[in-house]
Amino acid sequence: MPAPLLADVKKEQVLMVVKTYPTPSGRYGELVCTAGIRLRDNAWVRIYPFPFRLVNLDYQFRKYDILEIPLYKATDDKRPESYKPHDMNLIRHIDRIDVGDEHWSKRMTYIRATAFPSVKALQDTMLSKDKVWGPTIRPIPVQSKQVQVSFEKQSPEWPEEDMKKLEAAKLNLSMNLFTDKSLIEFFKTLRRPPYKIRLTFTDLTGEQYTLRVLDWEIAQLFFNSRKKAKNDEEALEKVRYKIEEEILSINREVFLVIGNYHHRYKQRWQLAVDGFIWPKRLAPLNQPSLF
Repeated sequence: MPAPLLADVKKEQVLMVVKTYPTPSGRYGELVCTAGIRLRDNAWVRIYPFPFRLVNLDYQFRKYDILEIPLYKATDDKRPESYKPHDMNLIRHIDRIDVGDEHWSKRMTYIRATAFPSVKALQDTMLSKDKVWGPTIRPIPVQSKQVQVSFEKQSPEWPEEDMKKLEAAKLNLSMNLFTDKSLIEFFKTLRRPPYKIRLTFTDLTGEQYTLRVLDWEIAQLFFNSRKKAKNDEEALEKVRYKIEEEILSINREVFLVIGNYHHRYKQRWQLAVDGFIWPKRLAPLNQPSLF
């Protein structure tokens, strides 16, 4: 792919909200799909590729960090939110929006302004009749009940095609100027989650959906829990409890960041849960507000 014209590259301040679990890439080693809210116009941007674990620690981030990133519009991905980072060395950490209070008031100022009312609302605006993409990633409020986490076992080994990508990436990484060489060995330990995680949920219209959960933090929770657990079942129970009982608690106002994860027209309806937003409710359910 030809390099972008400098006139097409803009330094943008982005509130980072989600990042998905890494996948193997022959060119970059491993890739993470990150997304957040561009502060100048409160628009969502999907930043891909982002070789998160393989860049210098100065360029990594936590959720709700504000980064300044040189971005240009992806020409091979027509979704309006899709951008590519121009030079990883120019990423700057600007600020961070901490929790602040239990209701995440400052964070939610940005989140609420971009939320869609339902999954169908996102689907209806995703693609027009002339195949022009509309919004493809947004926070969507969901009910804190009628939720269920399910697990599907898969091989803990990457498929042969992905293994070839990882092997090919080693040479590229050793020559990549923005790669922290001390992280290359760490990269080689990239694990494949042995289970696919799915969430069955109901949005505020009463419609029920079952989607894959791609959130990095949830996958990492499984790996961390398995270190202390007697078996996989015990570790999976930790994941189930986290999502069903803590995140989707009745006292939480829950938004799922739902995104389309393929830019090809024929696969446009492939949606996934990229992240969770779950501040405490301003007033508990079934109790009158004081205001």
